[in-house]
Amino acid sequence: MALLLSFIPNEVDLAIYQGGTIIVGCTCVDLSGNPVNMTGGSIQVTIRAAQSNSSTLIATPTVTWINQAAGIFNISLTDAQTEALSFSSAYWDAVYVDGNTPPNVLPLFFGTVTMQATENATY
Repeated sequence: MALLLSFIPNEVDLAIYQGGTIIVGCTCVDLSGNPVNMTGGSIQVTIRAAQSNSSTLIATPTVTWINQAAGIFNISLTDAQTEALSFSSAYWDAVYVDGNTPPNVLPLFFGTVTMQATENATY
């Protein structure tokens, strides 16, 4: 799955198969569709029990830069990580934290995560 993201947060719902690897490819663009240079910043992604920063943290997916200057990165969970998850529905979001002092935190996306249990998964 590939996402085209802007700094206006998008709602992105995700289905995960328990025990399966998931990789979500993302590209950040400005409102004109031009790539956003994200050099010097970081992406923070969380999966939480409820749609609140104070709710229980379930997982922190890995973020891998493909081309930071072009705003391209992957978000992933390994098969072992998804196997260890035990929820039916949760919430996830991603923010870009720039390199400024103090940093600006810019929301990228948010959404619902649903889990397809191993015994019901089809590979």
